[in-house]
Amino acid sequence: MPVRRTQKRRDRTDPRKSVREPVKRPIPVSNEMLSKLGTHQVGVTKKVIGYVAKFKTADPLKRVKLIVADIASFEKVDLPVEKAGEHWANRSAERIIERRNVAVARQPVPDGAPEISGCTDYASAICASIRAIGLPASFVRMGNHSHVKFLYEGEVYIADPGKKRRAIVRKMTTADKINERIWKRNKAFAEGKSPADIGLKTVEDFYKYSSAKVRRYGRGN
Repeated sequence: MPVRRTQKRRDRTDPRKSVREPVKRPIPVSNEMLSKLGTHQVGVTKKVIGYVAKFKTADPLKRVKLIVADIASFEKVDLPVEKAGEHWANRSAERIIERRNVAVARQPVPDGAPEISGCTDYASAICASIRAIGLPASFVRMGNHSHVKFLYEGEVYIADPGKKRRAIVRKMTTADKINERIWKRNKAFAEGKSPADIGLKTVEDFYKYSSAKVRRYGRGN
């Protein structure tokens, strides 16, 4: 009798199985839709609108790339760990853009202390700036890293200043979608209208979406 081949069943929790499911799309957000803290963090103010007006191009995507590249060039200001912690998730996009700097924790940091390297400041400024030019954007926390997703011509894009100030603005790929599902499955991913909207209000929330091991050794940004 012919041997019947059995197909290996894929784990139902495998995020690759549902990769074609649509990812969450950023929606238009006005200041009125934000909480008081959320408005402080990523509110679109006159100064933010004035900032993005400096980037004159008719192509919205090119404009986003210019804005993200500029924000990625903001100076990193080394602060004592305690002081950097006071600023984390508490600086407004307006202030970050106005001063053209982000707060980072002076290295090395003690074990267990947040290794703040500026991504939340960068993401707050980027989120408010993209909304200021009329594109829907959302604030994203993945593990200990913050970045932004935005919607352009029906497609979801990622905006991230990246490491070593190498700005990233690109369409979400299949790999990105799989990665996002893995982080969600591990309860290490959140997306919302502002940092406060996903529970990032003080430095005490720094490890909200981190593993116990990461919380112990204080890695992240």
